[in-house]
Amino acid sequence: MLAPFCFLYVKALTVRNWKFEPQHLLHFAPAVLVYFLFSIVFFNDIKTKENLILDSYNNPDSSPSIFLIIAAVQILIYLLAVAKLLRYHNKKIKDYFSYQESVNLRWLKYFLLTNFILWMAFIISTYFNIQMLMDISNLLFTFAMYSIGYFGIKQPDIFFYEEILPVINNQKVPLSEGLSEKKKYASSSLTDELSQEYAARLIDLMHKEKLYLQGNLKLVDIAERVNVPQHHLSQVINGKLKKNFNDFVNEFRVEEFKERLLNEDYKNLRDQD
Repeated sequence: MLAPFCFLYVKALTVRNWKFEPQHLLHFAPAVLVYFLFSIVFFNDIKTKENLILDSYNNPDSSPSIFLIIAAVQILIYLLAVAKLLRYHNKKIKDYFSYQESVNLRWLKYFLLTNFILWMAFIISTYFNIQMLMDISNLLFTFAMYSIGYFGIKQPDIFFYEEILPVINNQKVPLSEGLSEKKKYASSSLTDELSQEYAARLIDLMHKEKLYLQGNLKLVDIAERVNVPQHHLSQVINGKLKKNFNDFVNEFRVEEFKERLLNEDYKNLRDQD
């Protein structure tokens, strides 16, 4: 059950307005099946249960059981699914944030890497019957689960933005990683003329007010200043200027840095080692 829970947790962190639906219970069908198949053991008396546990330690099978093989495959599938979610999330936030430190979920990447290592240890310990390695893996995995809870509580809110969803058959559908810009904005009401006007207003504002000097600048902040709908502004930057919001802002920051290097007022910065 841990692998589906981790996947759904990451989904809730990375997908705007995600809610648990009844169909998500299907993720736990394998766990329910296993509990059902082992129910005969659960209803045995205490002595019989003790003998089964002791026998499994004293006389381990030479080959892993089908349940452990299925568990290994299930865990790998969910780890890959989590990796895909994080990869898409890191790509998506560049369209809305000029910074990434508090929104890139880096701690989840470390959690994912740790679990890949633990998964490999699980495979080795299961295949070669190394009980000590399995016990250590279980202990480390328990520590990893408490860690994800700790960092999850500390994680600030990510969704300051209005996510742009394409409309297909009169319904908004979730974005996929491979969706082209043309399909992404197929239902947009933004015309070429408006797009050029918004682009000019945006660049003019950036030059005059130097909003890029704000370290925590977000797309929604600029959209409010230029009085342009957030989804239209994102379309202008992605479609008209051919870059994401993060790159757009950082280009101004790089140019500002170059100018300051040539400015005598910032001579002390050049003289630093």
